[in-house]
Amino acid sequence: MTNSAGMLIGYGVVKGKYLSIPQNFKLNSIRLDNSQLAYKLRGIQISSGNAPSFVAITNVRMTRATLELHNQPQHLFLRNINVMQTSATGPALKMHFDLRKDIRGQFMARQDTLLSLANVHAINENGQSSVDIDRINHQTVNVEAVNFPLPKRGG
Repeated sequence: MTNSAGMLIGYGVVKGKYLSIPQNFKLNSIRLDNSQLAYKLRGIQISSGNAPSFVAITNVRMTRATLELHNQPQHLFLRNINVMQTSATGPALKMHFDLRKDIRGQFMARQDTLLSLANVHAINENGQSSVDIDRINHQTVNVEAVNFPLPKRGG
């Protein structure tokens, strides 16, 4: 995709209440280049969760876009991710797992949770790390070749 608003995955309302449906899905080979646009665009925003569930996101390259994940699926795999967002817009990678005070939090997985990150790079226009992760409370965490520190585990 070029000069695209991106994708919004997993948001919906049933009878006025928030509902998070997607589970057990994979996104692969995504290219998004917004480098020619003068205005801010979303990128990819995903709300997933539900127990048991898995989400695998692989081979993603985005320029001037954000990869944003909300809620906590049971198993989350990120592989070969390269994201660049301008610092004026915000972080290139957002992972917000702590939704205990949000209605979406009722869907998050709480048992046998796994976070696996390999070859994940999120930078701003100056090549600096550009990541916002609220907390890590997964039971198993595997990390290899990332350009950012993870917050201390707790939860």
